[in-house]
Amino acid sequence: MKENEDPSLPGRLIRISQIGLNLVVATFTGLAIGYFLDSFLQTTPWLTLFFLIAGILSGFTGIIRTIKKEMN
Repeated sequence: MKENEDPSLPGRLIRISQIGLNLVVATFTGLAIGYFLDSFLQTTPWLTLFFLIAGILSGFTGIIRTIKKEMN
């Protein structure tokens, strides 16, 4: 076990609660970046869609990493 990990139940619950937050933050970050670039480059809706999908994939990647970390 790493020295900065908290083995207690509240510590584990806090780390597990990051799963949903991770997906939401990554999705909205991708959406915001895409929307800003689309409005700046006038490429609507292509960059918004691309970065939205990239944000969703990034969120799911973070979820998978968190779950794998908790399983060990």
